[in-house]
Amino acid sequence: MKAQTIFLKTPEEFEKVLLAYSSLAGEDDYPIDITIKNHDNSIVSAQRGLYWRWLDCITKTTGDTKIEFHNQRKEDIFLNVYIADIENHPTFDGIVQAMQIIKAKAPDQFGTLRASVIHGVSHLDATKANWHVVFNCLEVIANDLNVKLPVTERKGVMK
Repeated sequence: MKAQTIFLKTPEEFEKVLLAYSSLAGEDDYPIDITIKNHDNSIVSAQRGLYWRWLDCITKTTGDTKIEFHNQRKEDIFLNVYIADIENHPTFDGIVQAMQIIKAKAPDQFGTLRASVIHGVSHLDATKANWHVVFNCLEVIANDLNVKLPVTERKGVMK
C-alpha cells in the first residue's frame, strides 16, 4: 500500500485519519505506522524544498549527486552567508577566528579543522533572509551552466 499523508487543519478533520485507518481493515498490509506531528508550513521549509529541487536541476548538468553538490555549497555559499550574518549565526564568528589562529600557528592541523567546520555547516540553520542570498548564488551557478531553474516556484517561497 502506498503511504498516505493527511494534513489536518481542524480537530474535526481527525475523522480523515480514522477513515484512512478503517479503509485498511480489509487489507493485508498490517502492521502500519501512523505518525502524528505538527506540520511545518513555514516559508523556510518551502525554501528548503525549493533548494533541493534547484539542486536536482543543476546536478543533471554537473553530473554530481545532489548530496555532493550540496556539500560543496556548504563552504562556498552557506558558510559565507552565515559569516556575513553573524547576528543570526554568532558561533561562526568565533569559529572563523579560531580557524585563522590555527592556520597561522598550526597549519598542519588546519585541513582537519576546516573539514570538521564545513561538515558542521547546515542548510537547516538558514534564515529566511539567508535563503534569499543562497538562491541568488544558485541562480549565478545555474546561469553559468546554462541551466533553467523553476523561477516561478521561487516567487511562492520568497514572500
